[in-house]
Amino acid sequence: MRLALVMSHADRRMEGARRELHWLAALAARGVSVWLFRIHRDDVSEDVDLLDGRVPASFRPADDATLPHMARTSVALAAAIRDFAPDLLLMKGLGYGLNTQLVAALGCPHGVIAGGLTRDPVVPGAAVVLAEHQGQLEGDFAVQHAAGRALILPKYFDPTLVGEGPPTTPDFPIVNVGSFTDARKNQVALLPFTKRHRVLFLGGGPLLEQVRARATPRARFAGARRPEDVYTWLRRSRLMVHPALQEGLPRAVVEAMACGLPVVAYRHVIPAGIRHGETGLLVTPETLEAEVEALLADPPRLHAMALAARADAFATHGPAAIERSAEAFLGLAVQLFPSTA
Repeated sequence: MRLALVMSHADRRMEGARRELHWLAALAARGVSVWLFRIHRDDVSEDVDLLDGRVPASFRPADDATLPHMARTSVALAAAIRDFAPDLLLMKGLGYGLNTQLVAALGCPHGVIAGGLTRDPVVPGAAVVLAEHQGQLEGDFAVQHAAGRALILPKYFDPTLVGEGPPTTPDFPIVNVGSFTDARKNQVALLPFTKRHRVLFLGGGPLLEQVRARATPRARFAGARRPEDVYTWLRRSRLMVHPALQEGLPRAVVEAMACGLPVVAYRHVIPAGIRHGETGLLVTPETLEAEVEALLADPPRLHAMALAARADAFATHGPAAIERSAEAFLGLAVQLFPSTA
């Protein structure tokens, strides 16, 4: 089988594609011919090998790099994928104009990997869907789920960087990981906590200074950090509070759980991936502050959640889970595309 995976967001940085890279490598090890494709800002075309040479990738220029990321298309990328001649075109990220362009231009079977967004004109015709949690499968992708053409793609975390157990002497009672590029990340909801606690903010972006200006001196803004350094900061923290207003199941949440941090999030935003009262809390905007304060004031309960969060992350995410997902996908592909087996 030949599988082309397109990272639909136009960017050269690959930190957000670690899960997909490890998943492709797992498929390649099982005999699938894989290739990753992406638009980048440069005017040149480039082919490289990623993940220690296990995943070949092609970067191609956008037709108009001045357009917003969601609207960019690329004739050059479509041509590169056509040359690869995939049996299945898989697109990570929904709502992008590139997806519609590629499906129309290539005409081969296609599938999607869903994140926070679950709507896209290409979804109804998708041969296969990889979602982030069961709620997405049963709700947003019910057609593919009912037909047995939908799977969950676990999140990646590095088990060598998460430590041996929950942090024992954290410097920060609360941590938040997220870019300051979109108000929907909602870091301002953490500002009341900075009156009483040391709160760590990890991430950079144009909205950072606006949030910093409203925080008390107890807040620590560490800026954007390398992915491997994020684990070190998480290990200095006790509880992740993730008050985003629109999200799927963020990688940062799973990384925090793997490090032994319970996670607090809004129940209408992250309806799955956190077991309320066991691995964290699913709250409302109105109860966020009270429930976080009550949890921080109850060390035995917090520690029990920390142990459960870590166990859950190792059971359902990480390299081993991604290997299992690759096996499941290969079994599904044999059913959908028997001539390529």
